[in-house]
Amino acid sequence: MQKNVLKKWEPLTGCFVNLHLENLHQNDEGLLVLHLYFKHDYEKEFYIKFDYHLSHKHIYESYFLYWSFVYEEESLKRGNTFIVDNSDYLEWFHQTSQGICEGENLIHYGIYTENDCIDIISGAPPKAEWIIR
Repeated sequence: MQKNVLKKWEPLTGCFVNLHLENLHQNDEGLLVLHLYFKHDYEKEFYIKFDYHLSHKHIYESYFLYWSFVYEEESLKRGNTFIVDNSDYLEWFHQTSQGICEGENLIHYGIYTENDCIDIISGAPPKAEWIIR
């Protein structure tokens, strides 16, 4: 079975191509918030909020050569937001946590922009909302 299969995921209705990360914040209660905007339309911004996330990692794209296949396959033309099936990251998480969450329906979300690679493991779907200014 193929590893790290990217399935397009749209947190909100609309075109999710050429996204950029403005900010990533985690509060002391575990809420993870990503503030994203569109590269060619700075007025179009939104938040993705993960209330129940178990792990996340953020790596600047130029240092994350492992995911270079994302660009080679031209996946970013399909968008920047994905659900990653058969994920190495989720497998690593289960090994590291000694399988305590093995029975839970965990999902690996991937947000891959030109400059940032953000991977999130969550037990619940995130909430997304447009920023109205």
